[in-house]
Amino acid sequence: MSTNTTYFADLPRSRAASRPLIGFLLVFVQTATTTLAMWHRRSHTRAILRHLEPHRLDDIGLSLEQRDVEVRKPFWIP
Repeated sequence: MSTNTTYFADLPRSRAASRPLIGFLLVFVQTATTTLAMWHRRSHTRAILRHLEPHRLDDIGLSLEQRDVEVRKPFWIP
């Protein structure tokens, strides 16, 4: 017995239909890459800040209390 069932995955895709998906994926990858880079930079900067001596903190205008508040923040919090 022969069936004439057509599945969605078997249907040809037009180029116009795939453009929005490609655009979405491109924006998603760019946004994710930017976000991950920003999180890495924050984490790295806070790790360096954690080890600065008090006279170096004075140079950049931070107190020990301000430094402690900053280094306790998770990397995803600005």
